[in-house]
Amino acid sequence: MYGLPKLEIKLNERGKEKVKNNNITEMRDYDFLVDGYEIPALQHIKIDFSKDELPTASFDFSVGEVEIDAETVNAIKTIIDLYELD
Repeated sequence: MYGLPKLEIKLNERGKEKVKNNNITEMRDYDFLVDGYEIPALQHIKIDFSKDELPTASFDFSVGEVEIDAETVNAIKTIIDLYELD
């Protein structure tokens, strides 16, 4: 569907070897890609399928650094002040 990201879950080489040897696979035995980009340091994935709605997916992943520009910080502060979310 146009405009929505594509989620791909594929066995990686390690996983293929485990399946070949009848071993149980783990999360690290799969590659998770969104629009062709691998999600590094993936910690958790949740996928929901519904017959009446589009499938959804959410991810938790580790980051080594967070960079937010001043304009974005000010916009977030404005939203917090507007909705009194502090």
